Formats: sequence, C-alpha cells, structure tokens
Amino acid sequence: MSTPEEKVLEKVEDHERRIVELEKNHYEMKNGMLRIENTVLQEGKEQKQLLNTLLDHFFTERKEIRANKVKLSELRWTTIVGLLGSGGALLILLEWLITRF
Repeated sequence: MSTPEEKVLEKVEDHERRIVELEKNHYEMKNGMLRIENTVLQEGKEQKQLLNTLLDHFFTERKEIRANKVKLSELRWTTIVGLLGSGGALLILLEWLITRF
C-alpha cells in the first residue's frame, strides 16, 4: 500500500494535471473567442460598406430622376413658349392664305 504522503502527492499531481488541462482549454477558448470577435468585426465592416454603396446608389438614382424631371419641365416650357412664339408666324401665314383666296 501507499503511504499517506504518497496519496497526498498523487492527489497534488492529479490536481496539477487537471489545472494544466483547464489552463490549456481556457487558452484555446480565449483564442476561439478572439477569432469570432475578429470575424464579427470584419463582417460588420463589409455590411457597412454594402450599406453605404446601396445608399449612394439610391440617392444617386433619386438625384438623376429629379434632374430628369427638371429637364423635362424645361423642355415642356421651351416647347410651349416656342409654339406660342411661333403662333404669330402662323397667324401671319393664316392671314396671308385667307386674303389670297
């Protein structure tokens, strides 16, 4: 049989082995958590870039639509003014046709 001192020594060695295993597991878990944190941060950056791209596209498109509406409005007014302005020429042509026949 083993002596009480040997039993205590075995228990101390067993505790030491278990502590070393726990420290190793703790270290591995810590590294795993750091990898997860880095992955989450990277994904967050990518999501932010994607969101900024989508917002830029959305507002650029709206800006272009607004500019096209302004151009269309200007074209309408230019056409209306042109038609009304040429109305005098049409009136003269119409008077000339009426007086000729």
